[in-house]
Amino acid sequence: MEDQSVIELNAVDKRFGPTPILQQATLSVPRGQTCGIVGVNGSGKTTLLRCLVGLIRPNAGRVALLGQEIYPRLGALPRGVGAVIEQPAFLGSLTGWRNLELLASLVPAGVPRAHRAAALERVGLDPANRVKVRSYSLGMRQRLALAQAIMEGPHLLILDEPQYGLDPEGVAMLRELVQAHRSDGGTTLMVSHHLDEVEALCDVVYRMVQGRPERESGGEAEHGD
Repeated sequence: MEDQSVIELNAVDKRFGPTPILQQATLSVPRGQTCGIVGVNGSGKTTLLRCLVGLIRPNAGRVALLGQEIYPRLGALPRGVGAVIEQPAFLGSLTGWRNLELLASLVPAGVPRAHRAAALERVGLDPANRVKVRSYSLGMRQRLALAQAIMEGPHLLILDEPQYGLDPEGVAMLRELVQAHRSDGGTTLMVSHHLDEVEALCDVVYRMVQGRPERESGGEAEHGD
């Protein structure tokens, strides 16, 4: 079971009009690995993640998470996957707690109140804070996005530029979160244009080259924390 790949992309192509973004993108991430993908803006990193989580449909290829095919079940993530893609939208007129409560109500099995509170506390937000999200700083919004990704206790985390908007304290929190997830046997895929940060956190690093991830290094994290 430990060797089972929890992310499988096989020969995925994606075009927007005549422009190819992903070309024969292939990636396999085994259970328990922290995997990073780096690349310049426009290299296809976010498009790859959007195909992974079913936000857009590839023109060709196979995508599976936790052994379940993503297509044709567009928009329906397998249970056990938490994701932050681009900049998640929240209802600005509600508190962070209320936003999580509404998102939890969409989960068929529900998310216990204690789990929602623990997720907020884990990312450094106070569940009792009554400040509306419209007054949140960029960093607070990113912390809330991370909280919604972890509140169900997922096995697989998919994180798109998770450092975005975070101050140094927030980046330290993110590192601790990813490292703890790995220690608990969880799998993480994160993309960024910050190579140093990805190398510090990940067991394996890929670089987007001509619309597909190519293995670059073993990262630094594999040498232990």
